[in-house]
Amino acid sequence: MGFIIRLNILLMCLLLFLLLFVTIYDFSFQCNCEGNNRSPHDNEPPFTNVDALDDLLYRTHKTDNTNKLSPTIDEEDPNIPTIFIITPTHKRWTQKADLTRFCQTLMHVKNIKWIIVEDRESKSSLVSNFLKYCKVSSVHLLQKSSSNFTNTIVPKKDDPSKYYLIQKPRGIEQRNMGLQWLREHYNVGKINGVVYFADDDNTYDLRIFEEMRYTKKVSIWPVGIVGGLKYEGPKCSHDKVTGWYSYWATDRKFRIDFAGFAVNVDLILNSNVMIKINSKPGYVEDEFLQQLVEINDLEAKAGNCQKVYVWHTRTENPSMIYEKQLIEMGYPSSKDIEV
Repeated sequence: MGFIIRLNILLMCLLLFLLLFVTIYDFSFQCNCEGNNRSPHDNEPPFTNVDALDDLLYRTHKTDNTNKLSPTIDEEDPNIPTIFIITPTHKRWTQKADLTRFCQTLMHVKNIKWIIVEDRESKSSLVSNFLKYCKVSSVHLLQKSSSNFTNTIVPKKDDPSKYYLIQKPRGIEQRNMGLQWLREHYNVGKINGVVYFADDDNTYDLRIFEEMRYTKKVSIWPVGIVGGLKYEGPKCSHDKVTGWYSYWATDRKFRIDFAGFAVNVDLILNSNVMIKINSKPGYVEDEFLQQLVEINDLEAKAGNCQKVYVWHTRTENPSMIYEKQLIEMGYPSSKDIEV
């Protein structure tokens, strides 16, 4: 009997030893596998600088089919004209969102110089911070709007007893500041390019930039969702303007929005032409173009003016009713979160 008990104890010890051996071996095997699969970067500290990470993502974004980095404005092609884009911008809730959308459009276009003119006396941190991450060659200018502009009340054509409100023109002085900057930094014949006035809340098809790039004098095309119409702009035949599709202010010689034309940069540099501050609302573009060209000089683009590649969209002014209520209650949102 004593022999059987001692045998059972021995067998139990052997079993425990076997289990312990298997456990230690399995653990060692797993550690060895994990070590062999580790990245050479695993010993590096984690990315704690979010700004640096954002910058890395912008600079090292790859195309779908190649290992070459996506083109940025730093990779300019000296063989194609530069597009100088003049954009007025002003403080509002959607300003950063609009600028971000436009920036990410322009990042797909070569040889861009983006001239952003803030309606302020000093540069805002919002626009300054934004431009640090927008990988488009840009210039940040300032021009505070004059206070002598007022909204205009105009009688309706079909019923003079009724009136409608025409808001004071916005962006005229900012666009003129952009023209002034061009004349101060470039000379006639020294730069091959085109000037385009582009609002930050419009919507742009990438094709519109290639359409305008080789403009000889003034190129022109229709603009979608403007003037109370599906589109507004020129009627064209054989690459020349033969008429206009518009409804409002049909006495205009050039019935087009700023988004619907581009001007050869030498035409700007070789003149002192500016956008008239005292133009009647709705006639600003017309009176500007009258200083530069005649109808026969216009170059029809966008499929002989049959395609719409730019839309005069306007970002809806968001309702901030609850934001205001929380401020009044003493619970404002964080000032550190830039929107």
